[in-house]
Amino acid sequence: RKHVRRVVDESLGVTRPVVQLAVGSKEYDRLKESVSEKAFTLTATTFDDPAFNQSRAKIVREHMTERMEQLSPKEFQYLLRPAFEEEELKLILLGALLGFGTGVAQFVWVFKDVWLRWAAEAGVPIPPGL
Repeated sequence: RKHVRRVVDESLGVTRPVVQLAVGSKEYDRLKESVSEKAFTLTATTFDDPAFNQSRAKIVREHMTERMEQLSPKEFQYLLRPAFEEEELKLILLGALLGFGTGVAQFVWVFKDVWLRWAAEAGVPIPPGL
């Protein structure tokens, strides 16, 4: 939604301050929210229609492929960034957890003989098969 609101701001360009002055700051914010709601409602309604999806899927795929191939790496990064922005913390935490688990597994695998020798000397019971 914030991206739709940004598009409204950008589409007004230099006239934005004039529009805000004319309708008022609160009304301008309500207008952006209304445009955002309408965009999401129309999008949901359109993409829930199986006939539309079937008839336009190939055209949309070709158009999106063509446009994405024209993007520079920096522009492509900015295209994907909003998709991951909301889940960023979860992705970082999951990466940390997986990295920690992999590190522990590697530590155990590398130092298995040392641990088994220590356990035998300390009298710690060792499960069969280790």
